[in-house]
Amino acid sequence: MNINNLNFSLPLEKTEVDIRFDYLNTTKEIKKSSFSSHHHTVYEVYFIENGKMSVCFNDSEITLSTYDILLISPGTVHRVNTCSESLERFNFRFLIKTQSTDISKVPYTICRLSPEIEKEIFQNIKKINHHIPQIEKQWEFYRIKNYFSIITSYIIETLMPQTSDKKDSLSYSNTNKSEIDMYIRLDNFFINNYACQITVSDLAEELNYSKNHVNRLLKKYWGVTFSEKLNETRLKVAKEYLINTTLSLCQIAEKCGYLSLRGFEIFFAKHTGMLPKDYRKIHKN
Repeated sequence: MNINNLNFSLPLEKTEVDIRFDYLNTTKEIKKSSFSSHHHTVYEVYFIENGKMSVCFNDSEITLSTYDILLISPGTVHRVNTCSESLERFNFRFLIKTQSTDISKVPYTICRLSPEIEKEIFQNIKKINHHIPQIEKQWEFYRIKNYFSIITSYIIETLMPQTSDKKDSLSYSNTNKSEIDMYIRLDNFFINNYACQITVSDLAEELNYSKNHVNRLLKKYWGVTFSEKLNETRLKVAKEYLINTTLSLCQIAEKCGYLSLRGFEIFFAKHTGMLPKDYRKIHKN
């Protein structure tokens, strides 16, 4: 099992959610890719085990220190800005399947938990790190899954303060779990390739599907075409670069997949009603 792609479903009692982890990072060193602006259509949570790390959003920057827990909501453009040499962090992403309307819609949350709960969470993170080297063994995997269940139940509680009174947790069929996998695969394709000259044919080839079937999936999950999904991804990243970096407009255009500044300006003006330079002037701190 690949540690950086730890996927499993995790239904939690009385919350009507079904969670699937699509990413787990136990690396103690921050990679350069962490400093690139990006977003996900799933939740991402950071646990600071030691040291400090700052994270930039469109309109703010926050600094996290030891035992801080940051929960980032789907669609929120963010990037790691700085980190201390002593930084040790643990993070993963997960998708919630729920019928509840109580889920918080804020872009990000610093989870405020009691000292006892924080201690329990970080103790379980240490246990996960301890058992990870033996993850290929069935019982080790089950132990890790149990620790994740404890950690995530506390995180979900911050999103859903009013849980269901039903005695049975909501379970989903294998078909729905496969749909979650496909949802994540599609979204990751755009996140990983928005700066490239990609087409629906590239996505179809990666999934080994026909172009028509890929288009149906995009309509099903987001109600958009391939080009609309690509444009949405590029626009969010472009706004982040304009507000939180000093990169030139030409550099931003290139990073967002545009071969010329003029093409980038036309695209940006079409979707925002203003040129990139004007957007930066208005929104830059």
